[in-house]
Amino acid sequence: MTISVLRIAYCAFAIQGLSDPKLAYNLLEHTDKSVVAVGLRSLGRLDLIDMADKKHLIDECFKVVNDETAQDVRSSAIETAFKTWERMGQREPYLQSELISAVIGANKEIELALLLALLFYHPKGLVANSIDLILVAAKSDAVPAVTALSHLDQALHAKDERWSLEKVIDVFASQIPRLPKATEANQYYHFCRWIWENQFNVSKLFTSWLTDGQFALCSFLADMVGAGGEKGRLVEIAKADLPVDAGNQVFMARKCIGFLWLHEVTAASILLGMVRNGKQVAREEVEELLFDPLLLSYGGELRDFLITQRSSSSKRVAQCAKRLIAKHDTYISGLEKTNGLVEFLPTNAQRRAAAAKDYERNKDIQKQAHKRSIFADIVSHSTLLYGKQSFTMIHGADDKKTPSITPLAEFSYSTELPRLSVVDPVGFHETLTAFRLEERITR
Repeated sequence: MTISVLRIAYCAFAIQGLSDPKLAYNLLEHTDKSVVAVGLRSLGRLDLIDMADKKHLIDECFKVVNDETAQDVRSSAIETAFKTWERMGQREPYLQSELISAVIGANKEIELALLLALLFYHPKGLVANSIDLILVAAKSDAVPAVTALSHLDQALHAKDERWSLEKVIDVFASQIPRLPKATEANQYYHFCRWIWENQFNVSKLFTSWLTDGQFALCSFLADMVGAGGEKGRLVEIAKADLPVDAGNQVFMARKCIGFLWLHEVTAASILLGMVRNGKQVAREEVEELLFDPLLLSYGGELRDFLITQRSSSSKRVAQCAKRLIAKHDTYISGLEKTNGLVEFLPTNAQRRAAAAKDYERNKDIQKQAHKRSIFADIVSHSTLLYGKQSFTMIHGADDKKTPSITPLAEFSYSTELPRLSVVDPVGFHETLTAFRLEERITR
């Protein structure tokens, strides 16, 4: 039994070495389905020169997809067809849409996943319409979301004009909510890279998903903004991408604040894009949201960003930024008048509670940083509280000990704590929760 299986497995390599298509076609007539599958894979390995021979092979694969039920044979036919199309080139998309449509029509999980995998391994022979068919099929519930997104991300080629960004975004929008657990944006490197390399792509994605309002999609956007530790990413919203209805524009602004709260400059850049291109009713409400809760919480990098926007080429944005800075100045001067009031000073109990909260937050930050470190599992570590250099004893061969002294360099990282989380923690978190969970009213 084992010898027979090995002989069948090596058969494809033997036929490739002999370079004899007739032997492979003879295997297609065999009663054993595993032999037929080997015959198809053998034909896929052969470098057929004549175009008529290539089309004949595609005909055989198409026949298998339409008539055969054995999965191994069907998968071999699909893979062989992709290899043959690659050798034929895009000028001869012979039976591409017909064969791919037949595979999609069968709606089998293993075959839909295979289409996405082959989209990565053998994409050169496919025309744009064939790629579109596979992208539409990738939204199917029949294929697991993890499989669909991982295969698709590996296959993405941003500079290839055959790929439709809109259809790729649709696949991610359909499958991300179906993932068994929340995902991190860095798991889909090629997709995120394609988005960030062009502001038009960024505008289309952020506008679409914030307007949709699904929790999983908006959370993915927030993770995209924070990926790589970059701060202050700017998102320019194009007028053509904004929803037409003013209510939907306000809904998008609230989702933006709810999910991008920890990325205040990015959130402000999106809201200012809505000030530039939005409806008048929406512009007024968006400006209010820019001030409360955004500017009332962040007075550092956000205020600096708004100061630069006072000289924006857009008159609406420039005037909005001027009004916001003026209102913030009035707010700050009002706060400074209360500095002498003893009643506003925190009590000892409040100070102890704040200190305990800071301690727990810092402890959690250190734990997460250690968890994500690529060296955490391969390098021993120790905590040094004070000092200008570290001392390590290296144990070499023959129990030889070599001291190693490494000078320490100082580095720092700062983040701004939103004021409203301290001044009004209950109301602040209630507002953010409402923004994140509210659903869009459709008419």
